[in-house]
Amino acid sequence: MKVTLVMAQNQYGQTGKDANHLSKDWVPKEDMQNFIRVTKRAGVIIMGNNTFKTIGKGLTGRIIVVLTRSPDDKPKIDGVVYSNDTPEEILASLSEAGYTEVALCGGPQINSLFYNHITDAVITTVQTEEKWANEAVYMFADPERSIELKEEDVIETSELTSNAIVRTYEFT
Repeated sequence: MKVTLVMAQNQYGQTGKDANHLSKDWVPKEDMQNFIRVTKRAGVIIMGNNTFKTIGKGLTGRIIVVLTRSPDDKPKIDGVVYSNDTPEEILASLSEAGYTEVALCGGPQINSLFYNHITDAVITTVQTEEKWANEAVYMFADPERSIELKEEDVIETSELTSNAIVRTYEFT
């Protein structure tokens, strides 16, 4: 199963000023087309409950798997599946259903859970005016986990705006 990490970060590797700083508040709107392209190709998006709350609805042409401790307490929404299964169980179930790729879209705790399954990444890097303070959020909640984004792993690069670039990485 191909697990594509889809995230936006600033040049310091930060994904938000704090847990409440949404990417839509600082990432160029052009990145939305990139998100739509990657997630529609995959057909499945995996994210945590807090990240899902920023969307709050199903997305056309995609299934959203929302990881939560209490899946039975969540409202029924078309195209949304709540789960407290392990990453291995979720990926196996999706594979059995015929899916070959998922888009892993955060937050940091969910990215950490799926860390050992990430095969590639689509990362938007936005130049910000300054490094954010100590409350800044990174791609992974576990400080022992990070992905080294090396130039030799880049298979595609595109400029979104004068201060934002998207790189697709493939990890071997």
